[in-house]
Amino acid sequence: MPRISKVLITLLGLLLPQVATGEMLEIICIGTSHIYENGFGSKDNSDIKGNKLVYIDTEKETLKTETFIGVQSAKLKKSNESYWAEFVIKKEHNNGFIHKETVNIDRYTGDATFLFYVNVAEKDVMYIHFDGKCQKARKLF
Repeated sequence: MPRISKVLITLLGLLLPQVATGEMLEIICIGTSHIYENGFGSKDNSDIKGNKLVYIDTEKETLKTETFIGVQSAKLKKSNESYWAEFVIKKEHNNGFIHKETVNIDRYTGDATFLFYVNVAEKDVMYIHFDGKCQKARKLF
């Protein structure tokens, strides 16, 4: 019996640190950036193929990525289905005022949507800033 308890204690000692510590996820999202150089609502805006890197720290509960005003971290919100975060922007851009940017990543499909929340002509409107597919990134070298 003492031998079994030693084995259980050893196994618990090995497993608990992995459960207790968080995980840093590096995610790459490949898709399309939507550029509103002619103003929000204009039909003459550009789409550019590109990618976004997203860092999710499950221990600190933060999501870090490139936003409209540079690299920022925000409080990570999560469910069984998705990770998401909201970034305060508060910046004028062409004919609108960007209040915030949100990031939403589906944990099962990898679908990602980055949205701007913009006030244009005294109306709050959502515009897609980036959409694509995400996967865990792996360093090549």
